[in-house]
Amino acid sequence: MMGRLGVFIAISLIAGVSFRPIRGQPSQVGHTQVSPSNILDVSGERPGRPRGFGGYVVTVPHSTRPVVAPFRVTLLGLSKTAFRLNDARERLVFEVMLENTTSDSIVIPWSDDRDTVDPEDQNPAPGLIDGALTLTIDDPDRGEQMVVGKLLFGSQLVPSSLKEVHPAENVIIRGAGRPMIFDGATLAKLPRIYGLRAQFQLSSKNPKVEFKTSISGNRIEAVLRKPRP
Repeated sequence: MMGRLGVFIAISLIAGVSFRPIRGQPSQVGHTQVSPSNILDVSGERPGRPRGFGGYVVTVPHSTRPVVAPFRVTLLGLSKTAFRLNDARERLVFEVMLENTTSDSIVIPWSDDRDTVDPEDQNPAPGLIDGALTLTIDDPDRGEQMVVGKLLFGSQLVPSSLKEVHPAENVIIRGAGRPMIFDGATLAKLPRIYGLRAQFQLSSKNPKVEFKTSISGNRIEAVLRKPRP
């Protein structure tokens, strides 16, 4: 599994590309009843400025706390089930549902506007938390690889950027990005059908437990193709 810092660097490299906003197709899986306040749409363009990575994005190793995956993750849908990788004209919209499976409320980041939530002069902002929502494939020869992802941020500077998710409560996040794979051996196999799976990584601020990556139990198959010549 890709390390936490690697995920943040990879998504940030992809996020530096400007996109033309589009509207995704309806989800392939019907939505559970979710309040509008529990739906976050961050599928629009968010240019942002290049930023370094503070130590807060790295999970502390050798923790003695119990390790739990706090969410049941479901990949609800994709805007397309055939797309090209590493192509500047390609854009994939995805919807993911998170259900809190623990007995405690969990605060998650609820914004992709890092420049507002975590200004550079704060170093870092008070109460800063971060998360990474990614779609991955599992290649039989090359292992797990990230295809697209979205970084989320929250801090006390912007109260609306922090979302409290109660036990058994569901939230839906709609993200978008340019699908990419950095492994040449995998790209050489394309076109090929892969099952995409969603993952959610949350920076752990809980003194009682250590959060590990929550991975969706379902996959959605898609045809991955090489970039246009």
